[in-house]
Amino acid sequence: MILFFLIAVTALRLLIASFGHLNETEAYLLLCGHHLDWSFIEGPAGVPALMRLSTAFLGSTSLGVRLFSPVMLGVASLVIASLARALHGEKVARWSVLAFNLLPLTNAAALVMEGTIMVASCWIIAVAAAWRVMVSNKKSFSSWVFFGAFVAIGTQFSYPIGLLLLVVIFWELFIDGKLSSYAGAGGAFLFLMLGWMGPFSWNLHHDWLSCSRITWCSFCSWHFPVLEIASPFFWSTLLLLPLLLGGVIELLMQCRVQKKISEKEKTLLALLLVPFFFYIYELGHGQAGYSWMLVLLGLLLPGVVALFQKKRGLKKSGIALLVLSLLFSFFLVSGIFSSVNYFSCWDMPNVRGVTGLQPIAVEILRWRATQQDGAGKRPFVIAQSPGLAALLGSVLPITYPELPEAPSVFVPESPGLESQFQLWPHYAEATTTAIVDPLYTEEKVTSSFLSRDAFYVTSETLEEVPQTIHGAFATIEALGEAVLTDQGKTRKLFIYHCKNYQMLSL
Repeated sequence: MILFFLIAVTALRLLIASFGHLNETEAYLLLCGHHLDWSFIEGPAGVPALMRLSTAFLGSTSLGVRLFSPVMLGVASLVIASLARALHGEKVARWSVLAFNLLPLTNAAALVMEGTIMVASCWIIAVAAAWRVMVSNKKSFSSWVFFGAFVAIGTQFSYPIGLLLLVVIFWELFIDGKLSSYAGAGGAFLFLMLGWMGPFSWNLHHDWLSCSRITWCSFCSWHFPVLEIASPFFWSTLLLLPLLLGGVIELLMQCRVQKKISEKEKTLLALLLVPFFFYIYELGHGQAGYSWMLVLLGLLLPGVVALFQKKRGLKKSGIALLVLSLLFSFFLVSGIFSSVNYFSCWDMPNVRGVTGLQPIAVEILRWRATQQDGAGKRPFVIAQSPGLAALLGSVLPITYPELPEAPSVFVPESPGLESQFQLWPHYAEATTTAIVDPLYTEEKVTSSFLSRDAFYVTSETLEEVPQTIHGAFATIEALGEAVLTDQGKTRKLFIYHCKNYQMLSL
């Protein structure tokens, strides 16, 4: 019954996802997928790699890009059912899967492919696999190796997932008193190292850019989130707090009856501390932490469902909550909330994506054909953000003889180290071959677009254009305006003609 339900709901999600358009994040990740590397400044390469695989069969369509998101959610739902069945029985498993798939956040994230579902699903599966190893009476070598292999795969979507292996080893050594299989633990650790080898190599080659966001300074900069009604923290807490309280109450009631928490519940709570830590970490840095929230929601739901099924009054309340979740999910996915100010804080990308790019591309190509510089060369194109650059690049058939492998649209130059690597090609790859000079410790490079003109596409007015553009060009003048629709909302764009490009001094 659970399998048939998941097949049906996955098919429905794929159908809905196919009618939408790509958003900025999806377009950027798709571009990364066309130029795969072991890692990117935003994190691991798992999502771009899956996009590369799905679009190879279905093309760069909405369905091709989003194929794995609903499918992976179905797999994670099966894992939640298995976990709930082991803890509370078949009935709780069925209701847990139903509740998880009716949650507004689950449905909003499952219809797009920007990483939330992939990260959350990998964590849910990895936590369940770790839990199986910790509570199994027969902790065989194969179960350890399977857990280690999946953790290695999971690190391609979320680096911290490897911490689960350390938690399992610590638990067995210091709580159980003995490691059940030294060979199995060693094999799992070997798989984890193999999974980290590629990203570590990339980070070393790029000065640890992808790991630079998690430093001691970033932990020290944590601050308590402001509880405002228009903040993602408010809505994420509103979604998560009832289930956290329900899980705690269920454990307290179990303690009252059995005088202690079962070993299975105890090990699950120990494992949940890892994603809960990263959820709190992201909240303290102004992020909603949707991936971690889905992990906690999915793994706490079995305990909450078990609590609601123990009393008749709670059963009716639970059904009412499920109906409310279904209605909220429908309104959220359909875009009815787009014009409501209270929901403007919801920063989860919508399935409708961005439309209206084609007319902008036509205008840019027309201007580019007429606005040539003194040397007869046509302007190159820059966009305000990596996402906008990727979207415009997908509909702009521009090639540059100076850089045959370059994308159609670039991002602004910046003296900030990290932002130089935000869009492929990396800033270093957008320059000519380095000139080795024995008098300097660093190689000197120069851009292929020196003295060239450019079109800058942005939502900023002329006064708001950043110094990275003003400082890189001799003059900037307004060329035209355009309008696109971003997730159901109108967005005004300005196109500026920037003349005589010179590289910023770093």
